[in-house]
Amino acid sequence: LVISLAMCGFTSAQISYDFDTDPTNRAEKPDFYGYVPDKSYQRKICFGSLIAISSCTLAIKTLGLVLLGAVSIYHIALFLALDIGFFLLLKIIRGDFMHSLPLEDKTSIVVSLFERVGVKVISDFTSVVQLRSPQEVGGAQSVFGQLTSVATLFISLHLAGEKGTLGYKMIDSLRQISYFLTGAALLSFCIFFSVINEGYLHTFFSIETGGQRTVRYFRTHEDDGLKAAIFRKHTSQWKSIKSEVKEWVRQNWQRWVEEKPPWFDEKTRATIPDDVIPTQEEQKRIAKEKAEARKRKRRERMRKKKKKNVVGRLSSIGAMFTRNSTSRVMPTSSLAYSTMAHDSAWESEWDNALDSLERGEYKLFDEESAYELLDTLRSGRGL
Repeated sequence: LVISLAMCGFTSAQISYDFDTDPTNRAEKPDFYGYVPDKSYQRKICFGSLIAISSCTLAIKTLGLVLLGAVSIYHIALFLALDIGFFLLLKIIRGDFMHSLPLEDKTSIVVSLFERVGVKVISDFTSVVQLRSPQEVGGAQSVFGQLTSVATLFISLHLAGEKGTLGYKMIDSLRQISYFLTGAALLSFCIFFSVINEGYLHTFFSIETGGQRTVRYFRTHEDDGLKAAIFRKHTSQWKSIKSEVKEWVRQNWQRWVEEKPPWFDEKTRATIPDDVIPTQEEQKRIAKEKAEARKRKRRERMRKKKKKNVVGRLSSIGAMFTRNSTSRVMPTSSLAYSTMAHDSAWESEWDNALDSLERGEYKLFDEESAYELLDTLRSGRGL
């Protein structure tokens, strides 16, 4: 029995450990994967505590159900129905029942039902910490399941003792075993939480749903390949931001088609819903809008460059008239002209002058033209 418990604990620990230390998982989901510490001795302690947690959890859950069965089979059926039913009800209320697999609605309902029940049972019996993911059981629900298992054990022990079918000596021995298993599980959890990276403690008590996590990842990731992972999730998980996702695809589709990034392969394209992909007419309109935007940016850059040239040419004159006087001449520098050029009171005059430059009315190749421009600026202010 002990060997069986140890082997089950080892398998559960290996699953969680491998998922967390996988480089790809840590790169794509650094907020969830990474609780296993880097130091060798801490990793050994972490892995050992995972084995102990899973073994103790399995023993507690199994013993509790055996004692409950000693009272009545009806009690086992009632307990499982209430426990699993409450879990599913909470998932439905929070809009988190549908699993992340991108299946058709009817198929997804059936698959989600079996998947939710399956991972709930596995988590309660083995405490695989990988299942704390919001896409599966969830952090807070996993902890609640462990507490429920412990509570079930002592309630079953009390009911079996009242019925008297096992005898007082047997009940007393089982009570001692229950205390030992509960204490060992608690100690294992304390050791585990003391050695893991502190930044991941919240993931074991998180109430975040799978949909909330999907939306958060889409909005926080900057890499298009990572953002595109949203299409590998069921649409119910990102329906709240569907318009945002559609606009993102709309703005980048043409670029993806032209550049062909590695992640934009046939497999990924097949996961993108048809109503999200822009039509040919939309693609043409988007291309036209982008072309116009590039032209506006190019004209703005040319405008700033011309404005800079005007300032530099005027600085070579060596003097300028101030706003408050038409006769006082003062030495200046390019900094002074730059200040003048960006002064809000002179902004309209500079814009008018630059418009004239663009029309070819001024050509700043000599000082006479520069003086002419300066006169234009002064006359515009009534100086």
